[in-house]
Amino acid sequence: MTSGQELFDEYNRKYFRGRLRRYEVRFVRFDGAEEKWLGVYGYCDRERHIIFIREHLPSRLIFDRKQDTVRQEPMSVDEVLLHEMCHIQEGTHFSRRFRVKLRQLAAAGENWAGKEADEYHQLPTWNEQMRLFRRQLNEFASEHPRPDFHLVVRRLEGRDALENDFLRKLPWLRAAWNAACRAIDE
Repeated sequence: MTSGQELFDEYNRKYFRGRLRRYEVRFVRFDGAEEKWLGVYGYCDRERHIIFIREHLPSRLIFDRKQDTVRQEPMSVDEVLLHEMCHIQEGTHFSRRFRVKLRQLAAAGENWAGKEADEYHQLPTWNEQMRLFRRQLNEFASEHPRPDFHLVVRRLEGRDALENDFLRKLPWLRAAWNAACRAIDE
């Protein structure tokens, strides 16, 4: 069996022309108790240069809107690793460059990547998402009782994200939350 590190090196040569900085690949156990791993198959830690991949990947649900059906497809380590490798250079799912890289993988024979790029294309742009976050902050600030900041972050990020990573991408969030609270209190 090929190790995660060997796969990383192979895919770096094959799909990224060897241009990616070498990342450590770690497999992590998920026993269902850690809520932060629900719906998460992998994670790219760009600061520590580590890609985490969940052991025993579950099947994913595929929605076919044309036929109005749902089917299950097994996840593969290859797909998760390549997806996370796209994050090394291209950042978030919101970025156009990330979707372009997925489409390049699809053109190279990784068909799943084209489907994934189409799904991400349906997401709001980064600016649209940030406007939505600000609007939600204002709504949360007017709730009684007012939720604490960590609960607000969990509600904004959804179940699939990691709080520290989310806050690192949105350093202005705490200040915006405080401003929203002050505006409601005035």
